[in-house]
Amino acid sequence: MSENSRKRLIYIIDSMISIQVKSNVQTIKQVIPKVSQGLNKTVLGITKLCQRYMQDVIGASVHREGSTGNLAQSIDYQVGGWGMSYWGGVGSVENLGKNAPYWYVANFGKTLDGQDFIPKPSMGSFNGNPPLSTLAGVGTEMWSTPGRYLMIPKKPVRPLNYIESTGNYFNANFKQLWDREYSKVKLSLGSKATK
Repeated sequence: MSENSRKRLIYIIDSMISIQVKSNVQTIKQVIPKVSQGLNKTVLGITKLCQRYMQDVIGASVHREGSTGNLAQSIDYQVGGWGMSYWGGVGSVENLGKNAPYWYVANFGKTLDGQDFIPKPSMGSFNGNPPLSTLAGVGTEMWSTPGRYLMIPKKPVRPLNYIESTGNYFNANFKQLWDREYSKVKLSLGSKATK
């Protein structure tokens, strides 16, 4: 490799990883708050999209009439930050524990100690009808209590995996989510906000 070729290659590599800021201090002081606000709004937008996605996964898994939708409604979000660092989270454990205490079993199909969760026997009915073994696991009616028929579940609860599904959605779509949310913010803040 000639000396000129080597210098050109070093220049190309160097220019790929270098960042140049051409501005004065006053311009930077004007841009930083806009960028900060843009990052905060972008994180908020992505967090809300993930919240909606998780609620949709839960809603799509409901196959019995009479579902209250309580679990999906209990999925909240939080955002926060300090300086130029921002974070977002979906599904507060405290909120879920208070409003949908079965959230863990619904997601993982297991108890906190890792055991399969098989509901306890109970007296009730399916719209006034007894449980039929031929419909076990495929029925679409809710078991309601109290009632006059004994139900003895034999199979563990099937996990919904809504947490993992939302994590996979976030990981697979992060760049697209970021670009879409950040472009909305850029438009609302003006052209000075940049990535």
